[in-house]
Amino acid sequence: MKKLVLSFFVLCLSTTTTFAQSDPNFASDGFSPFWNNPAATGSANSFSTNLIYQNLWPSIPSNFQNFAFNIEADTKFGLKNSMEKLNLPIGLNVVHQQMGLLDMQTINIPISYPIKLKNSTLAIGVSAGIKRITYKLEGTSYFGEQFNYVDGSRFDLNAGLFWTGKNHYLGLSSTNLTQPTFDGYQASRHYNLQAGYRFKVGKHHIYPMLNSVTDLVIINTRIMTYFQFKEDIFSIGAGISSHKNYYLGATIKIMKFKLAYLYYENHSTLSNYSAGSHEVRLSFAIAK
Repeated sequence: MKKLVLSFFVLCLSTTTTFAQSDPNFASDGFSPFWNNPAATGSANSFSTNLIYQNLWPSIPSNFQNFAFNIEADTKFGLKNSMEKLNLPIGLNVVHQQMGLLDMQTINIPISYPIKLKNSTLAIGVSAGIKRITYKLEGTSYFGEQFNYVDGSRFDLNAGLFWTGKNHYLGLSSTNLTQPTFDGYQASRHYNLQAGYRFKVGKHHIYPMLNSVTDLVIINTRIMTYFQFKEDIFSIGAGISSHKNYYLGATIKIMKFKLAYLYYENHSTLSNYSAGSHEVRLSFAIAK
């Protein structure tokens, strides 16, 4: 009976929920807003790249995994000897999401335009790309819904604002602006709020971060706080979300490389079937 309930639960995740909540949710090393806010591109680093592997609910007998690659560069354009150059940070985001019967690939190119203020920077950003979905189920569900094999690619667009200072950031963004539709299935438009402030404590820092996302039907808010030792050589973090997820994380930095690990446990109905999820991130960054 338990296997039957679990199979039905996985089927539901693979059909309805994934289309409504299709944005990647990466939380290792706190929060990296460039995944869902193009205006954050180049905000903290002159150059950076990230590799992420996420294993969701590993004990469920179906694959729920995410793979992600990101690269960003704070680029400037203009004549070689020109004093004024156009600053347009640019990047590349590649995400592969495997969610039961559904595979989704997203590739986009974020570009931001930073505007220098007195002691901070306000950036406007857009990202354009392709979202591809392969859905492997055909037939009729218990509720009479008809499912078809889907394999298609659609244009996708994201946009956002991002305000940063020495110790803070605040962002607003929207993803899936074009609401790409695949044979009747539609990727929901999402609205994101990102915020963080780094407090100095002696030679160390405490860095709370907030990320909230909604599709105007469901809202999920996550708060992570990291204690960073000295120049962020080592950090430990903990967090909680409104969807009853509890997070424990740690990072270690060697020169310009950083390795981050995050474990999170769900205390909703899902906890009856899976103990927790894992996320690993390897990054290289040249800070501004």
